[in-house]
Amino acid sequence: MIEEIYKKIKHFEEDELTGDFFGTIKYIPFQKGFGRILNEFLKEKEKQKFKKAKEILETFGTNVEFIFWNKQNGKRKYTKGEDAIEPDVLIVDENENAILIEVKYISGPSDGGTEEKKQINREKNFLNSNFQGKNTLFLYIGDIWQCTKIERSEEIENIITITWSDITEILKNILKPNDIEDNYIEFIFEDILSFLRVKGFEKFKGFRTEIEDMNVYDNYFYQYGEEK
Repeated sequence: MIEEIYKKIKHFEEDELTGDFFGTIKYIPFQKGFGRILNEFLKEKEKQKFKKAKEILETFGTNVEFIFWNKQNGKRKYTKGEDAIEPDVLIVDENENAILIEVKYISGPSDGGTEEKKQINREKNFLNSNFQGKNTLFLYIGDIWQCTKIERSEEIENIITITWSDITEILKNILKPNDIEDNYIEFIFEDILSFLRVKGFEKFKGFRTEIEDMNVYDNYFYQYGEEK
């Protein structure tokens, strides 16, 4: 991640983005790190699925494990259901409450088509098989177009979609008051925010200039075909 922040290297892979973002934020206690980002995203939303997601987050304990591609120490962690499933990230607490995260990044447009629905349904079945009777949440992180298509797909329900731009803005707002008690948490958030900005996830705020009292006159411009 540091190489990208300082523009020494550039990657365009989902696994790299997954590893850099979640591999860093996992070192912050869940409720102060990724859990806080999710709560900030959900707090103003009133749909039933968002209210349910808030309730699920409140049940998460303090001993939280991040499992990448369903492998831990080189071995598959959960194997019930369809063994071929390798969710990008599983966040599991000591009570086996779980968040399954599907990460998308420059992987082509998401149209909610047959293959995508199959993948999401397999991951839903994976959650149901391995965490039966537990509190579970399915989180889909992508760009605005991918998330919008998922939200509009009638056959894909109860999935929380959040864009990378949403996460970037939330981090900016968290850091703005400068009231984070633990310095190391602030340092990690700042690095993650710098990384997301380098990846191009900052929302476009419109054109603006820092030049005061700038006057623009017609004679500054030349139209092709007229005499200079």
